[in-house]
Amino acid sequence: MLNKGVDRCSMSWEDDANRALENVIKQIGYMIKNLFFGAFFGAKRLNQKKFLIGFLLSFLIPIFLVVNKNKIFEVKEVVRYVIYYLGLLSPLFYLKIISGTGGNKKVSENLKRAKIIGKDGQVPVLLSKQTDKKGYEIYTFKGFVNLSEWKKKAEDIETVMNLTIKEIKQGKRKDIVIIKTVPGTISMPGDDGNVLLWSDDYIKEKDGVVSLGRNELEEITADFNKDPHFIAAGATGSGKSVIIRSILWQFIAKGHKVIFVDFKGGLEFGEEYRRYGETITDKKSLAKELKTLIKENELRQAELGRLGAKNIIDYNKKSNKRMYRVLLVIDELGEVLDKTGLSEEELEVTKYIEGALSTFARVSRATGIHMLLGIQRPDAKIISGQIKTNVTGRICGRVADGPASEIVLSNTAAAQLPKIGGRMIYQNGGDMEVFQGYFFQDDRDVKKLKVPGDRLLVGGDVGRYDGEELISGKTSHIERKSKKEKRFRVNRISLKAIIEKLKNLIFFKKRLKEKKMIENGADPDLLDLDTIADSLDNNKEKYVDESMYLDNKYNHDIQESEDCMREFDQDYD
Repeated sequence: MLNKGVDRCSMSWEDDANRALENVIKQIGYMIKNLFFGAFFGAKRLNQKKFLIGFLLSFLIPIFLVVNKNKIFEVKEVVRYVIYYLGLLSPLFYLKIISGTGGNKKVSENLKRAKIIGKDGQVPVLLSKQTDKKGYEIYTFKGFVNLSEWKKKAEDIETVMNLTIKEIKQGKRKDIVIIKTVPGTISMPGDDGNVLLWSDDYIKEKDGVVSLGRNELEEITADFNKDPHFIAAGATGSGKSVIIRSILWQFIAKGHKVIFVDFKGGLEFGEEYRRYGETITDKKSLAKELKTLIKENELRQAELGRLGAKNIIDYNKKSNKRMYRVLLVIDELGEVLDKTGLSEEELEVTKYIEGALSTFARVSRATGIHMLLGIQRPDAKIISGQIKTNVTGRICGRVADGPASEIVLSNTAAAQLPKIGGRMIYQNGGDMEVFQGYFFQDDRDVKKLKVPGDRLLVGGDVGRYDGEELISGKTSHIERKSKKEKRFRVNRISLKAIIEKLKNLIFFKKRLKEKKMIENGADPDLLDLDTIADSLDNNKEKYVDESMYLDNKYNHDIQESEDCMREFDQDYD
C-alpha cells in the first residue's frame, strides 16, 4: 500500500513537472513568435528616417560583442553567455520595440474589459500600433475573435480605450483584424459648439469632386465621377438643405448647368440662385424638363460615341469644346413623388416623373447629368427600388428613428447621430464616414458670377456675362488647356516675328558697318555678316518646323512644349 502511495505521488510529481515544462516551452515559443512578429511589423516602419537610423545604430552592439568575444568569455559564466547571445539579437529587439507590439499590457487589459476574448480564451495579441500620415492610429490584432464580434463591440472598445473607431476590417488572414482609429484627445469640428464656415478655398480643382466637410483629421470629399447621383437625407435642423446648397454652389462656381426643383413656391432657392438656372415649382414643368434632359442625355451619349470617349472627363480631354455637367437638384423628393389624393391626370404625371428619375439614375452615369435628391422623411414608398439601387451616393443627417435610417443607409447609424446641426454621415459603398458639414450661408457665400452659355446640346441655354469671373483657380482641365493653347500659339507667332526682326537687324548693322569701313578706307568684304544672315535665314524654316512639331505634340505634353518655347524666347530676347 505504501509503495502504491509513493508511486502515485511520484506520478503526480512527474505530471506536474511535465506540465510546468510544457508551459515553459509554450512561453518560450510564444516569446520567440512575438519577437519575430514584432520584428516583421517594425521593419515596415524603416521607411521613416529616424527609425532607419536607429536600426543601423542597433548593429553596433553585436559588432562590439563579436569584436570583444574573447575578452567576454575569459570568465566562463552563464550570465556572460546569455548577455552575449541576446546582444547579437539587438537589431531584432529594436524592430520589436518600434513596432509597438506585444507588450502593451494596457491594451490587453482594455480588451478584457470590453470582453474581446477569443475562442481559445485568450485576448487578441496587439501586433502593431502605427500612426499614418494623416494622424490616424492603426491597430493590428491577431486572435481568434470573429470580425463581426469586433464590430458588435466597437462602442465598448471606444469607451475603454478612449478613441474613435473609423474602420474595422479583416487583414490578409482571418485571424488578423485592423482597426483605424482617432485618438480620444482629438474632437470633431462642431463638438465645441462652433460652426465650420464655408470658404471658396475648399472648391476642388478636379471636376466632379466636391468638398462636404471635415472629420477629426481630414477633409471629406464626394466624387460625382464615381457616384453620379446622391440622396441627401435628414430631419429638420440636421443640415440637409445647407449641405445641398454647398454642393450646388461648387457646381455653379465651375460654370456647370443647374436646375432647381422646389415645390414650396421656389422659396428654398432664392433670387440669388435664379441667374444660375431654372427653378421648377410644379410637376408638369418638371415632367417637361425631364423630357428635355432625356433628349440631352441621348445627344451626349452620341457625342461621346463619336469621339470614342467613355465618360465626360474622357470627352473633355479629347474635344476642343467643353461639355458641362448638369445638376438636377430636388429639394424634397417626397413632395415630388407623393401620390396621395392625386387625380388621374396628376397620378400619370407623377408616375412619368418617377420613371424618368429611375431611368436617369441608371443611364446617365457617363454623360455628366447628375441628380441630388433631398429627402426630409425617408419613406420606402418614396424611394423606389430603381432609385435606391442606382443612386449610390448617400449623405444623411440625423433622422427621427432607426427605420428611416435603414431606408437611406441600410443601418440605424443616422438615428444615433448627436443633435448637432451639420453632423452628417457620408456613405460610399459599404464604407461610412461621420463628418461635420460646412455652414453655407446664401447671403454671405453666394456671389454674382458669370454664367457660361450654350451648355446644353439641345440648345436654349443662355449665358449671363454681367458678373464676376468664375472662381479663380477652380476651372476645369479643358479651360486651363484652352488658355495654354492660346499662349502657345502666341509664342509661335512671336517666334516667326523674332526671326524676321533679327534678320533685318543684322542686315541693318551690316550696312551701317560697311558704310563706316568704307569711310575709313577698309575692305567691307572682310566682314562676313552675309554668312550670319544666310545662316539665320536657312535656319528659319528649321525653327518654324520645330515649333510646328511642338504644337502638334501639345496634346500629349503641353508642359514640355511650353518649356521649350520659353527657353527659345529667352535665347532670343
